[in-house]
Amino acid sequence: MFTSDQQQEKIYLDLFSFSQSVFAAIDVEQLLPEILQWVAARTHAGRCRIILYDGQTEAINLGNDFDPKVSSTIVELVKAQNAVFVSANAMEDARLQESLKKPGTIMQQKLLSVACAPIRADRQVFGIVYIDHRDEKAVFDADTGRLLQGLADLMAAALKKSLDNSLQRRQETARLHNELRELRREVDQLKGFGEMIGTSPAIQKVYQDIHQKTIYNTANVLVTGESGTGKELVARTIHKKGPRSREPFVVIDCSTLNAHTIESELFGHEKGAFTDAREKKLGLIEVANGGTLLIDEIGNLGVDIQQKLLRVLDSRELYRVGGVKPIAVDARFVFATNENLPAALALGKFRQDLYYRIAEGIHIHLPPLRERGRDIVLIAEKLLQEFSEKNKKRVAQLDPQTQEILLRQTYPGNVRELRRLMLNAVLDAPGDTVSPQDLLPYLRGAPVPLNAAESPRALDLNQGHALLYNGYLPETYRATNFIRGFGAENQEFAGKEEKTILQEIRRELHDTLVVSVKEAIDLPLNIATAAAADAFERNLLIAKLIQSNGRVLDTAARCQVDKKTLISKAKKHGLKKEWYVK
Repeated sequence: MFTSDQQQEKIYLDLFSFSQSVFAAIDVEQLLPEILQWVAARTHAGRCRIILYDGQTEAINLGNDFDPKVSSTIVELVKAQNAVFVSANAMEDARLQESLKKPGTIMQQKLLSVACAPIRADRQVFGIVYIDHRDEKAVFDADTGRLLQGLADLMAAALKKSLDNSLQRRQETARLHNELRELRREVDQLKGFGEMIGTSPAIQKVYQDIHQKTIYNTANVLVTGESGTGKELVARTIHKKGPRSREPFVVIDCSTLNAHTIESELFGHEKGAFTDAREKKLGLIEVANGGTLLIDEIGNLGVDIQQKLLRVLDSRELYRVGGVKPIAVDARFVFATNENLPAALALGKFRQDLYYRIAEGIHIHLPPLRERGRDIVLIAEKLLQEFSEKNKKRVAQLDPQTQEILLRQTYPGNVRELRRLMLNAVLDAPGDTVSPQDLLPYLRGAPVPLNAAESPRALDLNQGHALLYNGYLPETYRATNFIRGFGAENQEFAGKEEKTILQEIRRELHDTLVVSVKEAIDLPLNIATAAAADAFERNLLIAKLIQSNGRVLDTAARCQVDKKTLISKAKKHGLKKEWYVK
């Protein structure tokens, strides 16, 4: 390597001078590119790399090119012997014969000249300086080895200190990242989980179930709860937090489709399978392959389709409509329903085998909004922000009275109903705060009188309506789904046919209206009696509609009012057809 003693002396003096820069450096890692450049210039190497190890793992691998690969055989030899290695032609080196028999780096890269020196501290190798040349033989010699080893020894102490500091920084960074993740998780739990919002014990139980039961596996899940409680949001959270988050999330709502359409949407169809099947169509089960499929309102599936779905769950194969070839599927199923599936099972509307196949998985029950306390305000504030942005308004807060009114509602429609309330409140609010005047016109069962804008007592009257409807009337008369819910949950009706259950509930509703006045004792008499009269009118209308089985003209005659008035009052009270039609 050295053509004269004078050149050798010059290079070693250069090395000594360069080493002073290494010792003076605060962060030696920043000097590594300069060190590599220095080595390449004085050894005529094609490639130079410095590799530092944390145990057996590469902590730093830096070179003057983009290829990080070096011969592991040569590196392990240097580390094992704790000595410099120089080869004039690695492909013919007797020391590497065993390695040359295998298709490794030496043969792949056609290595010729190679030199490698250990970087060591306390006789322990923690790194290497590696150079090679792929185009010329005998570029390196013993002088090259001594130069590399001298450089490695001069750098060792500073590099070891830098490596230890770097590892400490990385460990500290990893610790801080873990702490940050934990803090974010705790903050998420303070206000919600994923896109879900709430801090109440009831919703915290849901978060806990999702975290512990669903996100570390791909088991099927059943999500139950009243309509509007956020079952699709739960399914989406399960998907996003789980192992299939990078794959499709697909939804089918069985309540909006007829039996033929549901079958085609779920399983797909072949071309010509039926009259309108002009092209082959993939079913949503196939579309969700690898991801998650939410089958919403599974209680609406017909028995025949239930059987086909059960076959898919058991075999993980499906047949398209009109198809004869089985298609393998791998999707996670999330089933959602607001129905009482055991009751549907007893009535023969739901297959027993499918029910047990679904029920054996993970079950998450969503609480109704009325049981979630101040979550109502948190969700309302989130909706306030959403609707304000969408409608380019600056409504930013709910005043305390508005919050109190929101907390007193029973929300038969749950979050969906709260969304309607907040949208209307945002649109009506003249300033940046939602007041009771903006909210009360849209409360269920609390209609605004025609003179609401002018009357100084209109707000108080509306508050009276809201208080009696939502605080003092029995739950049976407040819930929009009271007939179905009461019949499904009350043990008194266990084992009875649906027709008998409905008849008994209707009879009780027709005969009884109980209003508690204990909590209304502080209301003015005129407001309390007006609200109670309004409640009585609502109940009486339901009773008369039941008597006439929902026939509008017959009911109008019984009430001695015209058809238009009857329809107007039914809308005012938010009456549902299923409440009074057999």
